[in-house]
Amino acid sequence: MENRVLSQDISGLLSMTKPIPVANVMPPFSPVYSLALRIGRDNCAAMSDSSVMAQSSPTDMSQVLARVLAQVAQRTGSGTALSAVWLQVVGAVIASHCKPRSLQQGTLTVSCDALQWKIELEGRSADLLGQLRDRLGPNTVTRLSFECP
Repeated sequence: MENRVLSQDISGLLSMTKPIPVANVMPPFSPVYSLALRIGRDNCAAMSDSSVMAQSSPTDMSQVLARVLAQVAQRTGSGTALSAVWLQVVGAVIASHCKPRSLQQGTLTVSCDALQWKIELEGRSADLLGQLRDRLGPNTVTRLSFECP
C-alpha cells in the first residue's frame, strides 16, 4: 500500500526541476519514507565524492529521484516503487493496463490486465529494457518478465 502511495505522489516529480521538501513526497515516518530518505542521503554523500561523480552519475533531479526509487525497489523487492518511472517509459495508456509488481535479482515483473498488452510489451521488451536502464542505472533492471491473468 505504501509503495503505491509513494509512486502516485512521485509520478509528477520526475519532470520537476525545483527542490521539493521530502515531507511533501511521502508521508513522514513511514518505512518507505525512512528508506528513501536514507538512500537519498547516501546518494548525496556519494555524489560529493569526485571518484563517484566520474562514474555515470545522474545529471538532474529526475535522474536522482529515479535512482532512489530504483534502490527502494531493489531493497523492498516491490516493483510498485518504479511506477513513476514505468509511466515515463511506456506512457499513460500502457501504464494503466500494465503495472510493475516486483523487482527480484534484476528481473522486473510486470502484471498486464490482458494478453494483448503482454504480447505488445514482449515485442517491445528490448527497447523498454534500454529505457529503464537509462533511467535507473545499468544494473537495476536486467530482465523483464510479463504476466497476465
